Amino acid sequence: MQVGCLIFIRKGGGSIMFQLSDQMLLYSYQQAQRLKLSPEFIRLLEREIEKRSLESTHLSR
Repeated sequence: MQVGCLIFIRKGGGSIMFQLSDQMLLYSYQQAQRLKLSPEFIRLLEREIEKRSLESTHLSR
């Protein structure tokens, strides 16, 4: 299982980094889609999924 880092930039400055397993990344992506979170956030997750060469049947295109 691969673990990678995602860095989020907060409005107003500063950033936060999370380490997510592949499984948690895919789950987070599915939940972001389900909850209709911001397109920018969803695209960030998609880029990380692609970077790790993971499969998700729900990647938006």
